[in-house]
Amino acid sequence: MLPLLILQALVPGLLLAWLAFGRPPSRLDLIFRWGATVGYLVAVANLGLWLALPRFILWVLVATFPLAAVSACFRASHEPVRPRGGGGFALS
Repeated sequence: MLPLLILQALVPGLLLAWLAFGRPPSRLDLIFRWGATVGYLVAVANLGLWLALPRFILWVLVATFPLAAVSACFRASHEPVRPRGGGGFALS
């Protein structure tokens, strides 16, 4: 039961907190954070065995995602997606 609690409550909660309260260094990192959070929530929704927690916890997690995403948009630094350098290419 403990692994189910960790996979269904702790990991999504930490991903949402990472998205909401972390400061992404660029827009690309913000997109990766959105993708990781959405991907995990979709995987847990489709593959999770909801034996330890009630199923409505999933909907609570899904409902908090837009709040975390909006918060992350305001916290993100607005650096360009491409690295700086000559013509958008990184110089070494």
